[in-house]
Amino acid sequence: MLKRLVKIIGRLFVILTDEHISIDPEEVRKILIIGSGTTSHLGAAIRDAITRFKPDKITVLTSGQRELFLQSEFPDVERIILYGRIGRFAFARGILKHRKKNYDLIITMSLDIFVNMTALCFTGSLLIVCNEWGRLYLIRFKTLRDFVGLVKRIPVRPSRRARSISRFLSLIFIGTCGLIYYLFAYMYLFTAVLFILLKRQYHVFKNRFSSKQ
Repeated sequence: MLKRLVKIIGRLFVILTDEHISIDPEEVRKILIIGSGTTSHLGAAIRDAITRFKPDKITVLTSGQRELFLQSEFPDVERIILYGRIGRFAFARGILKHRKKNYDLIITMSLDIFVNMTALCFTGSLLIVCNEWGRLYLIRFKTLRDFVGLVKRIPVRPSRRARSISRFLSLIFIGTCGLIYYLFAYMYLFTAVLFILLKRQYHVFKNRFSSKQ
């Protein structure tokens, strides 16, 4: 139920666009790549990031299975290795743990809602998804223009502080919507259970009354 709720909220408030073309490479000095894909997918994403943005530093957050591959193919790339059970929550925890490193750009390799919402909500970084065919898409919160259906624009990149404020306000709104959703769900559940109990007690009382007669 929680996963379904997160997906619904994600589709309502998050948009996938090709606005990455408006990102100035000069402003991208530190990149974090979430290496959750295959080795070939990961390698292609790293090469594309180097060619497209020419950053000062690239860091890859990935599992221990890809450590030897990174050491061999990309020895200059910083590695943050996750051990133990690797899944969406491990990557999300890794993003939270290293969010204070202030990456200018985070590149994810899947549309996993938990990983991407963690990066989008709790970091001040731009978020791009790189699919298996090398296509890049910017993931961002919807603006008022998106909701009212005005003409699409290529936005001027806001400051980190402005993006952080936008994310904070969006989190408050999303949290409020989630709270209201759960309140209605629990009210419905409480009402349904109460109705079942009252119905059962009614039948018990009815049977007792009939037996006495």
